[in-house]
Amino acid sequence: LKASSKTLKNYNNEIGMPLSIMHASIKSKNLVLEIGASKPNDINYLSKIIKPDIGVITNIGSSHLEVLRNIEGVLKVKSELIPNIKKNGYLVVPSENKKHLNYWKKIRSDINFVTFGIKKDADFYPRKLKHHKDGMSFSIASPYLKKDLDIITSLEGEHNVKNILASFAVNFSIGNNNDFFAAAFKNDAIKNIRQSKSKWLKGSLLIDDTYNANPDSSKKSIDLLSNYKKRTVLVLGDMLELGKYEKKMHKEIGNYAKSKKIDLLIGFGKLTKYSVDAYGKKGVFFDDEKDLKSFLKENICSSDVILIKGSRGMKMERFINV
Repeated sequence: LKASSKTLKNYNNEIGMPLSIMHASIKSKNLVLEIGASKPNDINYLSKIIKPDIGVITNIGSSHLEVLRNIEGVLKVKSELIPNIKKNGYLVVPSENKKHLNYWKKIRSDINFVTFGIKKDADFYPRKLKHHKDGMSFSIASPYLKKDLDIITSLEGEHNVKNILASFAVNFSIGNNNDFFAAAFKNDAIKNIRQSKSKWLKGSLLIDDTYNANPDSSKKSIDLLSNYKKRTVLVLGDMLELGKYEKKMHKEIGNYAKSKKIDLLIGFGKLTKYSVDAYGKKGVFFDDEKDLKSFLKENICSSDVILIKGSRGMKMERFINV
């Protein structure tokens, strides 16, 4: 890890990415850069500058739909990365959607495609997945490995299984030591800064997922929360930039929270009213910051597990220090 540098914070646009490059250590052998996009040509512009040896597309989800319109728009924008990967380089992609995989392979025939996913048809997939009190464990399996690689991590959730698989695919592609990769997780050198856990009101457990939200990441957070056997509370702020899909997708999240048996859904903003309505009678909605803080102080119990999430523009971190 000391031989690598990475994107500073969320510096992933045309201003932030150059700052990340300049901040990288001159001793670094590897530079890991995140490229963000909110409109067409963002990824093309930035990836043309860096010309990566390895590109990674983690998922194709429902973000920035206000501008990108639909999933096909998201697919096209993220695929702008592919033409700018160096010849004979690598593209690491999820294996689940075969249409997407075929689409990517039609763009380039002179790069290597490496897939990751939950099912065995991926190049790298998990076996023996177990959830523990302090994280999870599983083995990375692949036809390219002589033996499975055991992973023990404090990270949680299926989405983080996929993240680990994607990062291992990169590690394998550049020929790094597999045991060193596993040790980084076991020694807690890699932490989840977006779902950090801490003791909260009255000794309850808080999962801070306030950094950002879209429908896909919100469902993953609900999946994570539903793994807990105690009373579960989801505090959800509006998911922004969804355009004409905003009402529909907020309703979907309410229904999803209900289907996953989340015990209490608390909505904040304007759009989460649709989530609460879909969730049902046990849900509550607030549009006033003070009222929500008062409700949390009065109603959170010592045995509760609370997850707070919302779009960056909602500034949901304000509810952590109540």
